[in-house]
Amino acid sequence: ITLRHVASAAGSESQAWEVCLISSSNRTKVGVWKMPGGGVEKGEDPSAAAEREVIEEAGLKGTVVQALGVYQNNEKKTRTQWFVMSVTEELETWEEGELGRLRKWFPIDDAYAVLPSDYHRMLLRQAVDAIVSKAREAAEGNSKDGAGRARRGSVDVDDHTGEQAAERVHSRKVE
Repeated sequence: ITLRHVASAAGSESQAWEVCLISSSNRTKVGVWKMPGGGVEKGEDPSAAAEREVIEEAGLKGTVVQALGVYQNNEKKTRTQWFVMSVTEELETWEEGELGRLRKWFPIDDAYAVLPSDYHRMLLRQAVDAIVSKAREAAEGNSKDGAGRARRGSVDVDDHTGEQAAERVHSRKVE
């Protein structure tokens, strides 16, 4: 799941985030939006596979900075491994985009409405909870000086690393 911080929003903290979804490549599922993901190639590191899949399916370049967890779906016989990524670039053209796959940023609440299953909505909720918690911790950590004293002002999660891009979260299927 790839998330980006869009602004400070009134209401819930999740309203300040958007998620990148991709259109289904299955021609019988026109209008279905899903999270990028795919398999790990033989001998490939899962984090490298996540970076590759994000480029191939969503046209987003980035680097994995943290693993968030692994979730087993016994019914579908899959494991989904989650990663936090720092996305550095959105490509104008990409492999599956050339084949007609679409990429779209959705407000979180809108994404819940278009995801195809409760399972996918649960995965998105866990990713949002993780990234909001991480942003809150970063803001709290940046609101104190070296001696632990509170200081005025805060640093936005998109700016606290000194990078141009926000940290994003990506999930992928591991066979």
